[in-house]
Amino acid sequence: MLEFYFNYVTSDGAGFADYGWSRLLDATTSDEVALLFTARTTPSGSSVPGFGMPAPAATLDPVSVDIQDGATTWDVLGGSSGTCYLAIGQGCGATGWVKSTYAITEAGTYTLQFGVTNWNDAAFDSAMAFAGAKIGDVIITPPVDPSAVPLPASALLLGAGIGAMGVIRRRQKAKA
Repeated sequence: MLEFYFNYVTSDGAGFADYGWSRLLDATTSDEVALLFTARTTPSGSSVPGFGMPAPAATLDPVSVDIQDGATTWDVLGGSSGTCYLAIGQGCGATGWVKSTYAITEAGTYTLQFGVTNWNDAAFDSAMAFAGAKIGDVIITPPVDPSAVPLPASALLLGAGIGAMGVIRRRQKAKA
């Protein structure tokens, strides 16, 4: 079982609907294995799953979610933080935490993809928060970006590697 929690947050209210989603992809081909959830900005009604969007293959808990009204203050929303395209009570806010659960039926290597798009405008952003991603009881950790490793750690690892090569070379000379 693949499971994670998400919280779709929007300051757009509607007008120019924003979208969010998650998909499970085959890591080799990048083909979609399953759509795990959809979210869409709307001034009223269900935001998850996103109205007019494909139905997710995953089980959502709760099954359907409306935006909990309020001008969300969150730095990720940039200049839109704490604002709303429409009046408060007309689609700005957050869904609250929703659990997505999907049974992976075939062994393999997969990519878990999340996305949010600010559709057709450059203002009043939307975002998502994620937590608790795991397969079975194993927590999923994102891949490490090699450029994110601090230089001192890289230099230490390089020095240790060169030192280990010197020890191996000495042992090989001693055996000869």
